[in-house]
Amino acid sequence: MGKIEPNEIRKRVNAIAEECGIDLQAYGNASPTKLIVESVIQAASLMQQTTKVAITERNPATAMEFRSMLGLAAITGLNPASMLTASYGKVKIELDKYATGLVSQHAKLIQNGLPYYVVLPAETVTVCDGDELMVRQGSYQTQTFVATGEHLESFSLRSDNYVDIDSIEVTVDDVRLTVGKQLDDNCDCIAALDYNGKPIVMVNKTFLLTAGHSVVISFADCVGISGDNLEVGTYMSASAFLFSGDDDITSFCKVVVSEPIIGGTDFEQLYKDMQAMIMLGGKNNLIGSQSQLLQYIARFKQYTVQNSEVNNGVLVLYCMRNLAYLTRHASYWDVCNDLDITQDDVNALQTHISNLDGKAVDLLVSIEHAKPEHCKLIVHIAGDADITSVMTEVESYLAVNFADRCYEVGDLYRRLMQIDNVAQARIQFVGNTNSYGSAVPVKSSSILVCTAADITIDGKTYSYGSYTPDTEETIDAELKLLTETQIADNNTVY
Repeated sequence: MGKIEPNEIRKRVNAIAEECGIDLQAYGNASPTKLIVESVIQAASLMQQTTKVAITERNPATAMEFRSMLGLAAITGLNPASMLTASYGKVKIELDKYATGLVSQHAKLIQNGLPYYVVLPAETVTVCDGDELMVRQGSYQTQTFVATGEHLESFSLRSDNYVDIDSIEVTVDDVRLTVGKQLDDNCDCIAALDYNGKPIVMVNKTFLLTAGHSVVISFADCVGISGDNLEVGTYMSASAFLFSGDDDITSFCKVVVSEPIIGGTDFEQLYKDMQAMIMLGGKNNLIGSQSQLLQYIARFKQYTVQNSEVNNGVLVLYCMRNLAYLTRHASYWDVCNDLDITQDDVNALQTHISNLDGKAVDLLVSIEHAKPEHCKLIVHIAGDADITSVMTEVESYLAVNFADRCYEVGDLYRRLMQIDNVAQARIQFVGNTNSYGSAVPVKSSSILVCTAADITIDGKTYSYGSYTPDTEETIDAELKLLTETQIADNNTVY
């Protein structure tokens, strides 16, 4: 469809009106002919825009609206609801006075203003000092419906954010129904999304509810990955959480994270995953290749995979904490030297991989600690520039380029030259540089981290972080050391 030019339409209408002796100026703006022409132009423009949107949104490679992706996913047989999961981990109970306490199912916790709740194997559980409980992010809610008895009946859930698919529980007359994710699952009902992205619970084709019966659906309203990443040792707020009989003893206990609370839905990555899965033509419930697993691991934004290799039939992932993610909550220079993952992180990642979206992982996976390579940035600026503005730009550049494994001199130069009062800038990296002066890791599979910077503005130097050059002994260096040692011991010349 060609582009509609309103001015061209007006010219042609004026030419036709002149040939037919029609005065378009008669009655001014109230001219019937003029109004009809404007209506045609507006209708044609609207039709052109609608056609453009329709062509764009029906293709997963060009669609811009998230709701369009949901509709395309449904057409190809995908259920995006299976990709909406909350972050989860474990907490430990520390009792100051009482020997035991009673926790109820879905008891609420708070951290950084976000709600969490415990997941128990029973309605109530007695806990002792040091016991661990599983927690998930979200605000647990319950809604009640009345069944109509229709085939494939569905119930729409009202949520402020999105519904954690793994949290849904359906009860009819005190009987717990099984919840699945696909029509061919052996279950009573299916958790899915409608074409507008709203969560629904649909009765499976092999199951029929009796009209008039009460249907109670409980679920967790979640916010996604933003705000999560609770590390071991983080204390959570609790109220009306732990009881001894009828007495609330919450004030005598502390709730501390014992396994990192990670995971959750990252909507930016979800959009990309849906696009890839739609174009591949449907569902796949198996992670059977290294590339597939790495793609899913990328959903855990708190960690970065430095390198991966297959060793004796086991896929080994060398991971570290994600510097770009950590700078959301702390200063760059405070966290750039603290990227080692803990054993708790390793255990949590392995747990999350094995439970990721209910996928069957067809690989043996091992998580190992990764060690980054290091470099230092030196900048000389001519001009009366503000150090705060300069450092804001430098820290943003270093955090963003962490995942790209390269710090290019030219890119940072262009950023600095856009700052007010910067007349000229000279940039140098110390450690692991290439022939162009940019910083790159010695090993192509490694990640390079800039851990220090010296910024000089009109002769005044500001220093940040600390830098220790990487020392990696080569075979030649080891042979040289061995030879020198033998010469010193034996006083013999070889």
